[in-house]
Amino acid sequence: MAPLACVNAADLPLQLLLKKHPQWRDLPAAVVSKDSPYGRVLTANVQAKEYGILPGLRYAAGLSFTLELRADTIPDSEIRAQIASIAAALRRLSPRVEVHDSETGVFWLDAGGLSSLFQNMEAWCGKVRNSLLEMGYQATVAVGFSRFGCYAAAKSARDQVIFTHAQDERAAALKAGIDILSFPAEVLERLEMLGVRTVGSFLDLPAGGLRKRFGPEVERLYEFAAGALDLPLQPTEEEREPEYFHKLPCPEASSVRLLKFLQRSLDALTQSVQSRHRLIRELRISFVLEDEELALEPILPSRPSADSGLLLELIALRLDNRRLPGAAEAVRIAALTVPERNIQTELFPSSSTESFQEVDKVFSRLRATFGNSCVQRARLEDEHLPELSYSWENLDRLRLAEEKSGAEEKNEDRRRAVRRIFAHPRTPPHLHVPKLWGPYPLSSRWWSEEQRRDYFYAETSNGEILWLYFDRLGKQWLQIGVLE
Repeated sequence: MAPLACVNAADLPLQLLLKKHPQWRDLPAAVVSKDSPYGRVLTANVQAKEYGILPGLRYAAGLSFTLELRADTIPDSEIRAQIASIAAALRRLSPRVEVHDSETGVFWLDAGGLSSLFQNMEAWCGKVRNSLLEMGYQATVAVGFSRFGCYAAAKSARDQVIFTHAQDERAAALKAGIDILSFPAEVLERLEMLGVRTVGSFLDLPAGGLRKRFGPEVERLYEFAAGALDLPLQPTEEEREPEYFHKLPCPEASSVRLLKFLQRSLDALTQSVQSRHRLIRELRISFVLEDEELALEPILPSRPSADSGLLLELIALRLDNRRLPGAAEAVRIAALTVPERNIQTELFPSSSTESFQEVDKVFSRLRATFGNSCVQRARLEDEHLPELSYSWENLDRLRLAEEKSGAEEKNEDRRRAVRRIFAHPRTPPHLHVPKLWGPYPLSSRWWSEEQRRDYFYAETSNGEILWLYFDRLGKQWLQIGVLE
């Protein structure tokens, strides 16, 4: 059997957090879902766990355990970028590298055929760990004969483990604790209540009842631990985003002539993208001037596309509203792409999407002309105060009703109740109010010493319903919105 290795950069988001804030290493620290007291803890270091700060807890609740708690968000884009950089580093030490598709920081490597390059397997494992350490990441390495065997060892070890016999690898895997598997917290608690604390005892459970009792995800983990998913290594190819650099025959400042040069590069770019069955979701264009490189704001089509005509139109709109400070000596055009999805057309479509696509095209032209922030939508925030319960975010594209999640549909129901929320409270009109409902007390942002508010609904003589509250400090009524 060819040797297989597993590399585990444990709690990669937490390592990114401490890499970003090295002064937090000796303090309780956590990665949270959003930069707000209402953000949930996604992962926490050992110091935070000693105070009882565990994943799922609100950041504000964690601060009640200890005021030394430090937290920040790590965007998914940053995590994906770091995973790609780690995979690129590992490809210099192994001919084939596979990135775990559902667990962040886990990689499988082909460890065969390396004897001519390294003195022994211990030296290779040390080289792998040192290469990641130079990048600022702690990692464990295990070399074995099966996916789950080396995975269990990498999740349990502190540095590196090398198995010489498959029987030893399997025995060590069965003795590993069940916390090496990515169980949901509630499932892990239920299993421990049943006395299931090792992988071996987990595999002793009847396989037929796992799906019914715990769900399909736990059933998949059972099959993984049992070896039913021990597939050959599936190497993840390194994707390079297409980029073209065109040296101009002479410095050029005319946007019309620059557009012709860009068209040549754009045609080559779209052909390259289509050959890889991908679509362009973002175009990045920059001009090399005499003493600087000037980058335009990224161009976002209404939806991922490889239509060179549409993309060229958006580029022309962007250039019409941008005057270069000097003549360009070269142009650079790059693209961020997404996989092409071949969706089968329904025989009897339930609704047409043409109107949404046309509106999306209009929005993309507006963004190309006036900038990406000219088309925005309101987003609900987990805040109590009405004026803070929403924020504005850029709208990349419209989504059909069937694309929306249940949480978004619930949020839309909430938006139907209150049609207009004022950005700032205002003095209500002096009208006769025959009906008044309330008070509805609300206390928010206790950490910033905000005062408690008493909210009221008031129906005016003309039938309009006002949303009011009484300002205790100013001793006056203020209107926060209108209910329809």
